[in-house]
Amino acid sequence: MSLFPASSTHSPRPVSRPVPLRVLLAGACLGGLLLAPPASGLKAQGLDQTSGGSGLVLTQLPVSIRSLALAGALPLADRDPDFLFRNPALAERIRGLGMSAHRYEREARLISVAGGAPWLGGGVGLGIRSASYPVPAAVGMLPATRPGERMRYRAPEGEDSLPLEEIAVTIGYGRLWKGVRFGAALSGMEVRRDGHSDLTGFLDLGAAVDAGPVTVGVSGGGFGPSLDLPPGFRRVPTWVMAGAGTRAGPVGPLDISGAFAATLLEGGRVEAGGGVEVGWWPVQGRTLVGRAGLGGSRIEGASAFTLGGAFLGDSFTLEYAWRGVDGASGIHGASLRFR
Repeated sequence: MSLFPASSTHSPRPVSRPVPLRVLLAGACLGGLLLAPPASGLKAQGLDQTSGGSGLVLTQLPVSIRSLALAGALPLADRDPDFLFRNPALAERIRGLGMSAHRYEREARLISVAGGAPWLGGGVGLGIRSASYPVPAAVGMLPATRPGERMRYRAPEGEDSLPLEEIAVTIGYGRLWKGVRFGAALSGMEVRRDGHSDLTGFLDLGAAVDAGPVTVGVSGGGFGPSLDLPPGFRRVPTWVMAGAGTRAGPVGPLDISGAFAATLLEGGRVEAGGGVEVGWWPVQGRTLVGRAGLGGSRIEGASAFTLGGAFLGDSFTLEYAWRGVDGASGIHGASLRFR
């Protein structure tokens, strides 16, 4: 059995199948990306790098390696377990288990595990995420408030830094009702810094609908109480995301799909990005996938372009993604998913 069902991305297909509307929609998605301003050119509204109050990063980083390769967008028409972290409405159809690791700098990493299964007429998902990165040792000295830049913080020469850890356990449920998917996810988070820790919780909500080969969704989250930590780390940032993704459609020997997302972050900052996937299966049950994206989160010195690839086997998927950063090795990610 393939990791993806017959209706999902990069599944085997008859050679004679005609080119459907979804291919045109994927192309339109890419055209919209090319017309949109790159992430490095987006302007913050009401928030600058020195403002504090919502410094936690876990809910604002790309949720999967696939998402990193697509500049933060989610392929909503598919069944990735990581959907639990951005739109729990899609827990109704996620299947399998996925594990991923992102590396921003030598001391900054994001690790996540997520899985889903049918339950009570819908779908339930369970996920664990852990982010660790250095922060200034002196209270009141904060790195950049943008999540990616905070993950890339390096203490100036002669100044000390301390590790900060964010660990969250998430459980969500989604269900299809009258053609619309609804879902909610509840997370418990522990934040550790310099021997001190505190607990909090937050709620995410989502809805999605299938319109032919396209899935459109809207979600929001980070709704929860404050933490008793130094300034800049008191709240889980709130966010709202709207996006769309297409199922793969054939163009000659290739399968092509697209995804796009725009996220409104706390403070009025808007980040947008998306990309395309191209799959080729020379042998049934063995698919090679290339990915490219444009946009995504604002990170000082980071490229507006993202790249990635995957190998889809009979029962597993290997993935890799990369985003270049000036003067650094870039942002890297790898994952392994099972059906």
